[in-house]
Amino acid sequence: MITADEIINLMGLKPLFPEGGYYVETYRSPIVLDGRQINLEEGDVRELFSAIYYLLAGRRVSRLHRLRSDEIYHLYLGGPLRMLLLYPDGIGEVITLGVDLAIGQRPQVLVPAGVWQGSWLEGGVDFAFMGTTMAPAYNPDDFELAEREKMVYEYPQFEVIINRLT
Repeated sequence: MITADEIINLMGLKPLFPEGGYYVETYRSPIVLDGRQINLEEGDVRELFSAIYYLLAGRRVSRLHRLRSDEIYHLYLGGPLRMLLLYPDGIGEVITLGVDLAIGQRPQVLVPAGVWQGSWLEGGVDFAFMGTTMAPAYNPDDFELAEREKMVYEYPQFEVIINRLT
């Protein structure tokens, strides 16, 4: 079986800071949106969509963050991956990106724009190799890392997981 290190080398992945994990961008649309179409400032632009390969391995986590774009995860190898999603209305859920459909895992998961997200691997899982597609395209100005105290205050029922992901 292939290892996380082999995937990192074969796919040319690099560390994703400050989120965690490894990635490489595989596509960025040449079509550009005017920022006013997507609730940005006049003059801001975003490409229509972008795609990356993403790998999480071992005890590393994807730190709790939110984006101004929809993000769709696609699992390719490994997993399952656990994901915490915290919605603006105070509701949250833990879902599993995986291939065991009979127990409720899904190989594709949508994280809507503005939803806090973080992920981790359960013990015994070596890695999860995924792709993500974002629309509009990823832009570092649209990334926000969570503050632990604020998140625990707003979502106290998820305190243990928030502490792990922040």
